[in-house]
Amino acid sequence: MVNGLEDKDLLGLVYGRTRTSNFSFNVYDIKRIMQGQYVLVEGKKDNKLFLAQITEIETVGQSAIARCEVLGEIRDSNLVPPIRPISAGSKVKMPPKDLLEKILAKTMPKKKLLLGRLLFHPEFVPVYYNPDDLARHLFISATTGSGKSYTIGVIIEELFMLMERFEKEYSIIVFDVHNEYGGLLLPNDDEVQISKLKNYDLSPRGFKENVLLFDWEYNPPKLSEIFTPDRLLFIYGMKEQRHALVLQRLIKEKGQASLDELRELVEISDIHHSTKQALLTRINDLKESGLFSSRYILPEDFVKPGYLTIFRLAGTPLGDFGIRFFVADILRQLYDKYREREITHKSIIVIDEAHIFAPKAGKKDPVREIIERIAREGRKYGLWLILASQSPRDLSDIVLMQCNSVLALKMHREDISEFSRIFGVSKGIAETLTTLTPGKGYLKAPSLRLPVLIEIRPKCSFDIKGSPERQELVEKEVKKVALQTSKMIAKKEETITEELKVIKKEKSKPVTIKEMEEITKQPHKRESQETLKEQIMVKRSKSARHKTARAEKTKIEKTTEAIIIYDKEVIESIISEIRELGIAARTLIRELIKLQEIPLQEALASTDERIIDILKVIGFVEERRNMLRLTLGEVLERRIGRKLSELEKKELLEQIYKQI
Repeated sequence: MVNGLEDKDLLGLVYGRTRTSNFSFNVYDIKRIMQGQYVLVEGKKDNKLFLAQITEIETVGQSAIARCEVLGEIRDSNLVPPIRPISAGSKVKMPPKDLLEKILAKTMPKKKLLLGRLLFHPEFVPVYYNPDDLARHLFISATTGSGKSYTIGVIIEELFMLMERFEKEYSIIVFDVHNEYGGLLLPNDDEVQISKLKNYDLSPRGFKENVLLFDWEYNPPKLSEIFTPDRLLFIYGMKEQRHALVLQRLIKEKGQASLDELRELVEISDIHHSTKQALLTRINDLKESGLFSSRYILPEDFVKPGYLTIFRLAGTPLGDFGIRFFVADILRQLYDKYREREITHKSIIVIDEAHIFAPKAGKKDPVREIIERIAREGRKYGLWLILASQSPRDLSDIVLMQCNSVLALKMHREDISEFSRIFGVSKGIAETLTTLTPGKGYLKAPSLRLPVLIEIRPKCSFDIKGSPERQELVEKEVKKVALQTSKMIAKKEETITEELKVIKKEKSKPVTIKEMEEITKQPHKRESQETLKEQIMVKRSKSARHKTARAEKTKIEKTTEAIIIYDKEVIESIISEIRELGIAARTLIRELIKLQEIPLQEALASTDERIIDILKVIGFVEERRNMLRLTLGEVLERRIGRKLSELEKKELLEQIYKQI
């Protein structure tokens, strides 16, 4: 035995040429190793211990060779960069369970999520995830049937149990495109999964106590029928944006309009007949769809600390168009509430099939833009994202670049290059994902000491997939919770109505003697009752006008202050993004702020091509006629949301120049 490791743990010996970053070893028994597996190397000369990961396995006749990436030298359960290559002849062994647990869990806080166990290790090694990493968003990728929705269910369960053990600091909002998350309401009844749950000290349970559920059949979550210019963009797809612009011009003076008012404005306008008919058709479709109502849903109805809100979208009116509009509208409401600090606790937004809402391809898309804005700026306000899609190739690059955590289950081979490029995963490890069975994948996150291959734990709640009887059981529970949600909102509305009645009653109270004495300052002065009442009403009117004027002034001051704060936050967000890309990106942006454009070859001589590609994707630079041009001014306008004067642009760019 050496360093607590017996020879039975021996997997092979290091051979041939080695580097500080990689090596190869002769495999004694190919059945005991897998691509992606961790191995422990005991230095032949100095007995130092190194942790490595198998990235490729090659067979030559009857023998096998494993190529490995060195993850670090182990010192007191820490990984430090090696300063010398591993010596040929060093022993390669199976890492002990205790050692891996210490390395993986050392940086984890007390509040953590138990997502599963380490894949390709003979013993049970738990894998945890730091929920604070969600502040920089999580991307989940998986092919159909690989366990994407199941994995999201596990994460939601862990967040629920975390809030039960500690304070209820999150609200969770799920956009359930295919009505797959109703199973969270009931306990798991699968005997095999229940048996595996015991390894995690967990047992079957449902999570219906703190769930708000909206379903288009039982309690439809309708939207407001009042449209502002910005909101009009959502009712048209990317190819139809010109129609939205026409409607924007029609309501420019009014500032907003109902569907009925929009129809009237279009009917009396002098726009071209074909355009008019197209607009009227869409407005009539919206009016008749049942998607809108004067009694519409607000963030106060569905954002509550300690609660999960599920929007079941499969029955949304107008199909995919209605679903995109609904998600965009809800996200816009949430973003505005958080930006104005009207909601201060953290909200975790789960968007399944995210490529439907934030596609990579296409021109201007307001639905994609609101998701990109939340991805860029949401963490400042407490809006965190979990985005799931079948392929990273289908999702907006801007959104993907903001996701610092990734959980990839089984992937198609054609997705490997894109996945490796965006998330910095070696192609050898990425190739492993093409052969995995459902529920197994690759997890990389800021708080994890090293990326891991993971087997997702079984759910505590019900697995909805199976016979029609199982789905019927879930639907029955869904209906109960949906009706309870309706009652809760109705009760809240009744409370607000009662409060308004009290206020109205106070206002209608008769004039008091005290008010008469205050108005006359002479209690015994002989004046008619009517004259006194008139004077009191005048006083009340003046007081009301003064209050209104003061309120309006305060509102203007607050709006101005909010604009200044928001501008500052946008600048800080951009500075943070540039700093995160490293010194080469900072130097390049500073040079471009001074010169506005430089030859592309000159930029490539001093900056890595990948950094330039990232800056292009984010939109900070563009390539034109072999010149690299700064487009940060345009980005500032888009993110701030208004046209900037040249002087304003110059001042803001100078701020960025000084602080990066």
